[in-house]
Amino acid sequence: MDKLVKLFTQQGLTEYLNYTQTIVVLIDANGRILDWNPAFERSRNACPGATALKDFLGASSQTRFGELLQAGLPGKAGLQLLPATKKFESECLLQPVADGEFLFFAEPSIKSRDTEIAHLTETLKETRHELEVKKVDLESVLVQANEVSHTDALTFLSNRKLIVADLQREVITCDRYHKPLTIFMADIDHFKLVNDTYGHAAGDQALRILSNGMLTGIRELDKLGRYGGEEFLFLLPATTIKASLKMADRLLQLVRNMQIDIGNEHIIQLTISLGIAQYRIGRESWDDLLKRADKALYKSKNNGRDQWTVANDDNDGSISSRSPRKKKDHPQIT
Repeated sequence: MDKLVKLFTQQGLTEYLNYTQTIVVLIDANGRILDWNPAFERSRNACPGATALKDFLGASSQTRFGELLQAGLPGKAGLQLLPATKKFESECLLQPVADGEFLFFAEPSIKSRDTEIAHLTETLKETRHELEVKKVDLESVLVQANEVSHTDALTFLSNRKLIVADLQREVITCDRYHKPLTIFMADIDHFKLVNDTYGHAAGDQALRILSNGMLTGIRELDKLGRYGGEEFLFLLPATTIKASLKMADRLLQLVRNMQIDIGNEHIIQLTISLGIAQYRIGRESWDDLLKRADKALYKSKNNGRDQWTVANDDNDGSISSRSPRKKKDHPQIT
């Protein structure tokens, strides 16, 4: 760029060459390139080895450039300077200087700039749309992943992690708004006998059917989750012990009446035992509530199963029990 620097130095424009986005090229009378400024590097990289300026022009612009060069006079023209597309052209100026040489100036035309801006805007819109679609897809995947991580794979109920988290939230709501909350801890009676007699595949089938049946026996605002093994946890928001007992009776009867097909023409009937506890607002934690319900459940199991037991709301932790409607020592199999 020595000649250009010398030439522009004479005019006091040396720094202009380095920082302008306008392409500046010094050529001889035959159009061969003698020197150039940094803005021309992009075009040079697109045509490595080319020495004549016309080689850096689109095919349709080479003739017009040749006419300007042959005239030997200052001239302007809209030319396609590589790399470019048919949509974009540059406003070019050919200016004679000393020794039969020419200065060639080029910068995007206003029309080309507008077209390029419109093109970039449209590309940006498309990119934004694609990102929004991918965001929706990602959110969907995350929702599905969250559901999978909080769903029991066998029964499709809430798993222990989620049902306990729901319990913690309900307890916070109770403390804040002083609304009652009752929970049932449920356990399938003699379930080990099913697995030992028919195998774990049959046991899994029985768990699925029983879970779905119990789910139909609760209200829309209630929650049911598999707490572990054959244990289940029911959350009954805005419900007192007294109001929950009819639901407990219905639940026991619903399970008694279920005909559970475990395959191979085997139909079994199961029963469950329940431990019932109401949250003592401001006096215990969610974990304490669970322990009281679990203690009541084991009282039901020890008293003959197929019944519910209530954990009393007093300081000595005593519990009261209701006798079963129909005693069964093992699953009824037909």
